[in-house]
Parts: sequence; C-alpha cells; structure tokens
Amino acid sequence: MRFEIPSLLWGGIVVLLTRTAAAIELDIDSYDSIKSATKIIAQELADGYWIPGDVHGVPHPPYYWWLHGAILGGIVDYWAMTGDTRFNANVTIGWLRGVSPSLDLQPDEQSFSEGNDDQGFWSIMSIDATERAFPETENQKEMHAGFLEITQTVQNLQAGRWDDKTCGGGLRWQINPTNDGFLYKNTISNGLFFQQSARLARYTKNQTYADWAERTYKWLREVKIVRDDFYVTDGAWLPDCKKFTEKRWSYNYGTLLAGCAAMYNFTDGGAYWKEQIDSLLTATYATFFDAESGAIKEIQCQDSDSCNADQPSFKAYLARHDGIQSSCGET
Repeated sequence: MRFEIPSLLWGGIVVLLTRTAAAIELDIDSYDSIKSATKIIAQELADGYWIPGDVHGVPHPPYYWWLHGAILGGIVDYWAMTGDTRFNANVTIGWLRGVSPSLDLQPDEQSFSEGNDDQGFWSIMSIDATERAFPETENQKEMHAGFLEITQTVQNLQAGRWDDKTCGGGLRWQINPTNDGFLYKNTISNGLFFQQSARLARYTKNQTYADWAERTYKWLREVKIVRDDFYVTDGAWLPDCKKFTEKRWSYNYGTLLAGCAAMYNFTDGGAYWKEQIDSLLTATYATFFDAESGAIKEIQCQDSDSCNADQPSFKAYLARHDGIQSSCGET
C-alpha cells in the first residue's frame, strides 16, 4: 500500500478548517510546515467545538452530533500523521459518549433525529481509527466497544435497512419513519454505507462486505443518483426515485471516491473501479476546483454566503477522502 503523508495531512488540515478564520502561514510542500499549521488548527478546534464536561460529548451549538463524529475522525488522522497525543482523550471520551448501550451508535438523545448519514459519519470515524490502529482504552475493551466491532455492528444494522420495496434498493435518509427524510434516498447515506462496506472489505478481506459495496454503488449508478456523466445529485425521492434533488455537494464526491479506491484495492486493481475513480476525479476537479487557484469551492452556497452550519465542513470530507483514495494505490 502506497502511503502519502503530505496528501493525508492536507486532508486532515482541511477537516480542521471548518471553524478557524485567522490566517496561518503554510507551505504545502513542507512536511514540517504542514504539521505546525495543523497543530494550531487542532488546538483551536478543541477550544472552539467541545463543551467541557458535556455528558453527551457534543460540540457547541449549532454544530450537530454527526459533525462531532466527523471531527473525531479528523483528530484520529491528526494523531496518526503528527504523533501528537494531546487530543486523544477527546477522541476516547467522545467515542464512548457517542456509542449507545447497545453499541450501535444510536444514543438515546439522538434517537428521534438520527439519520443513516449521521450514524454513517460516526462509523466512518471508527473505521478510520481501526485502520490507523488508534489506541483503545481498557474501558472500551470492557464494553466491547472496539472501533472495528462498532463499525461491523453499524454495517449489519444498515444492511438490514436496505429497502428493495422502493426504487429497487438503497437506504433511506432517515431511520425514524415519522421524519420527512424517511421518504428520501440521499447520496450521502448510501455513499457512506458504500464506503464503509468497501473499507471493511479491504480491512477484513470479507467478500460479503465487498458484495454490499458493489451492490450499493451500482444501485446509485443504475437509479441515476450518480449519472452517466458523473454528475452526482444529492438524492432522489420516493416512491420511484425519478425526482432528484439536483444540488451537488463536495462531500458526496469525496465519499464515493474513497469507496471506489477501497474497492480498487480489494480487487487488486480492478478495471471497473479504476474507471469509476478516474471519472469521479475528473468530475470533482471540474465541479469544485478553481482552475486558476486550485482552491476547493462549495458551489451551492459559498459565493452566496448561504452555507448552513453543516455545509462549511463538506469540503473537508472531500479533501480527507481524496487523501484516503490517493493512499490506496496508483490509480
């Protein structure tokens, strides 16, 4: 496996940039400069997001529970790339507060509003920690709350929610039938399930996970949520998934890229997955990267300054997941 520290560190920095406003000098060609900048941002993130002593381990309002799981994944990457352990306690405490007594990432206080995507972001954090060999505590071991075990638990739960009765498959956005999103099959819920399945397949060598990954991705292609020209929509509405939400978000592209890269590895360079990676990358650069500066732009809301509390973080997952795919092997 080829391992590109600068690429992955850059992805880690971007996931930490969702709050920081002050300018920081950064030479992206210098490993030391990247590490120094990341340490500053990580400290500001810890100071700005977490509520000290909060029993649920959530960030300051208006940041939501799902975003906490995503932040923890960024901190795991930060630790792996820099060796700095000062924020590891945030990960451990946050993780144990995020899991529920049934160890399914469905804590009681999130039971009404939690969607498959919220659960998925926490599960992706746990596969990050698994792959990075993030240290598990004795408390985790006593609870049987290991990172891999939790990811596998979520995988089984979400596989059980696969809905063949509408649209020929896919996961609904919401878990709770009373929520409006229960009638919507969105890209991020299915994309995270795809990536989770693919990375479990790569890590465990279990063909069943690979089968779920392939099934999910090909369903997204067949139902035209991911179109033939690799225009990735936000999702489609029940009952037949013929009505789409046309908006394009950077995190959907990054999530799919990481899953395709994991499948490329799992299949030892399978031609189909090579084609998907190349096509998705081409569409990603054409859609979200400024041709002159190379900067990533969230095209749906950035210029209009209309991004909500979630959306400023979306570019971070594109950067992190593009880093994951670039570490998976030559594409």
